[in-house]
Amino acid sequence: MLRIFYYTMNGEPKLGLNFNGKIFSYEDVKKFLSLEKKLCDRIPTRPDLFKNIGDALTPFMELNRKLSDKNLQGLKELDFNDLKFLPPILDPSKIICLGLNYADHAKELGKPLPSQLNLFSKTPNTLIAHRDTIRIPSISKCIDYEAELAIVIGRKCKNITASEAEKYILGYTIMNDVTARDLEFKDGLQWFRSKSLDTFAPIGPFILINTREFNPNNLRIRLWVNGELRQDSNTNRMVFNCYEIVADVSRDLTLLPGDIISTGTPPGIGMTRKNGEEYLKPGDVVKIEIEKIGCLENSVG
Repeated sequence: MLRIFYYTMNGEPKLGLNFNGKIFSYEDVKKFLSLEKKLCDRIPTRPDLFKNIGDALTPFMELNRKLSDKNLQGLKELDFNDLKFLPPILDPSKIICLGLNYADHAKELGKPLPSQLNLFSKTPNTLIAHRDTIRIPSISKCIDYEAELAIVIGRKCKNITASEAEKYILGYTIMNDVTARDLEFKDGLQWFRSKSLDTFAPIGPFILINTREFNPNNLRIRLWVNGELRQDSNTNRMVFNCYEIVADVSRDLTLLPGDIISTGTPPGIGMTRKNGEEYLKPGDVVKIEIEKIGCLENSVG
């Protein structure tokens, strides 16, 4: 399985590859395997290049096949703990999110199941990387977490069907849809401002590159705050699955490579804790794990 990520070295953005749990520099892999120029020219080596590429999926699929066919024995690995990560996508044309897409989350909020996608958006200024800090703004005291599976689009598409959607998905990553609950209610449940404050979308660190064998609709998803398990669910409990979501959104919007669609959160948010509301505070550490994709961890400050 190929997971891609981006990091900085000497102030420059770099592409990294996590192949079957081993972490390498793309540049080292490129030299080690003598990758041909026509492939390398199509690979986005910075996280802000996706929306300018017509097809980001095909080159990474080709790279995945080449890695599967080759022996990387002897190639120097990177130390995960030493890396300064970047968000795996920067400056996407769209960050689209879903509300109430887990049946048990709708139940904990006392809401009926949606009959259609409940869509809203976040802005790119929200994106931060693995190990970056979620900043509590002065205008809010009720900062909540939301563990979510995020879809990353790999090919431009419009008005596709659910059966076609898999062919347009670059891969899957983790996103924390951080929310200022007091602003959410102050604004009359208008979600845009409460979810679009700076640092309110930790994402990554990896994008798991899509393959036909991978099923995004049956993945365990968990979130911890300071080691305490708060959310524990599975994407098979989503009201609308990943392919249905992409197809439905594409009927209204042209999707571009690098667009992010975050698929909603399961139950267990801080607003609905049994012992009363438990919001994030400075010094907290939030960790999200999604099966087969990885872990996203961020401090709160």
